[in-house]
Amino acid sequence: MASAVARTLNDGGQLVMEAGTGVGESVAYLLPALLFCLQNNCRLVVSTNTINLQEQLVNKDVPALEKALGQVAQGLRVTPLKGRSNYLCLRRWEALLGSPALGLSEIKTTLRLLVWLSTTETGDRAEVSLRGEEVGLWGKLASPREGCPGERCTYKQRDECFFYRARRRADAG
Repeated sequence: MASAVARTLNDGGQLVMEAGTGVGESVAYLLPALLFCLQNNCRLVVSTNTINLQEQLVNKDVPALEKALGQVAQGLRVTPLKGRSNYLCLRRWEALLGSPALGLSEIKTTLRLLVWLSTTETGDRAEVSLRGEEVGLWGKLASPREGCPGERCTYKQRDECFFYRARRRADAG
């Protein structure tokens, strides 16, 4: 699999492969792709279907490959980027705090999130454990696909928007 990935990267074209879970497929595509990008000064974007796989790649597989490659991996930077719904929207947060119709469970969750918000750098939902009804509240607070004012958003303009900050970090490599 690694040879096929390397050949496709070097020769161009497309490659579709399938492998069972746990056979080392992540390393088989990451190793040749990382080497290719390090040698050719290019970017590699890996899109995963699950956050669990993304975390495995970022926290386990890439560091193991970095260690194995030693000096060759010098200059390698990895920046995870998740979908919008994983990031708290401060505009929606502010609107929720101004809402007079919060129930008791929403108030409790809001207080927990307030404590988390004072320490988070990323606004990533994975940093806070949500259960049951709390997940529904997160849906009201997550960065929206539609209705985001983008450039007109005060939080984006002040570089405080968690989603756009994560995108900027990923764009910077």
